[in-house]
Amino acid sequence: DYHSCLEAIELLEVLKLVGKVYYVGSLPVGLVIGEAINSDTFVIHFAKANSDYKGIYQCLFQVFATSVESQYK
Repeated sequence: DYHSCLEAIELLEVLKLVGKVYYVGSLPVGLVIGEAINSDTFVIHFAKANSDYKGIYQCLFQVFATSVESQYK
């Protein structure tokens, strides 16, 4: 899904997507891209990470969910 994710990044604003890049120091190690599908629900379309970091995906999902939890159920 590389090309789909790249297209989402390029059209982030047009598609009204939200994305966050996560860093370890100055090194980007992961990203999450998604959107609100209604006033209650946010869906993650893409999560990409450097799997050399054990637990990186769990961390990305937890940190991202915490950042939007007050807005969605």
